[in-house]
Amino acid sequence: MAMAVLIGALMAVPGVFAGPAQAQRLTDRLEERAYRVRGLTARTLVGYMRAYPFPGDYGAAMANIRPRYDLRVETQSHGAECRVRRVDLDIHFVMTLPEAVQEDALGRTARRHWQRFSRFARAHELYHRQIYLGCARRFLRAARRMREAGCRALERAVRQALSASEEACEAQHLAFDRREAPRLQRLSLFRAARAEGGPIAPPQGFGFSAALALGGGGGGGGVRAAGGGRFFAGGN
Repeated sequence: MAMAVLIGALMAVPGVFAGPAQAQRLTDRLEERAYRVRGLTARTLVGYMRAYPFPGDYGAAMANIRPRYDLRVETQSHGAECRVRRVDLDIHFVMTLPEAVQEDALGRTARRHWQRFSRFARAHELYHRQIYLGCARRFLRAARRMREAGCRALERAVRQALSASEEACEAQHLAFDRREAPRLQRLSLFRAARAEGGPIAPPQGFGFSAALALGGGGGGGGVRAAGGGRFFAGGN
């Protein structure tokens, strides 16, 4: 998963950030989808996610968040240069979280393990959302200061700056995923799955596959996955 720009902080109204004199505006909305997981025990639930993972942008995943950007730029000539008059950015987040299809049929212990994992996955992806929003706020502040000789050139430059910012923000997502990796591996769902079934070789390139290998074994390339999910999707 890589997108957005640098970092900032949320303003008072959730989902809306308005800059000086309304010259910049950030709005966002969140759409939730389900990655349906089948199984009646910790082992079969984890085994299903191994065998039928969510398709992340960079590989297999367990959860994911993807931002979709809608950028609007208004410019005006000022003497010999063109300046940004207003810049609006709307982000539509699509968050996909694991959902146990047969959760009502799980035993009490297995259900508790699954619910802990579900809460972890949700909190993880929502934190990635906050990283995206912080980066977007920093981008908007920088865009307001941009200047070019012509207005068409300025509009192109602002859009290119948003694209470039996507890569600049990626390091924050990856750093967060690295911090979270040990917690993921210690979740009771994966510990119970290993206890129930013993070692199973991790799939190649699964990303943080130690947690998904029912035996806890290492290996696997890539911590990345679909735009923001990382080890939970690859892009965080």
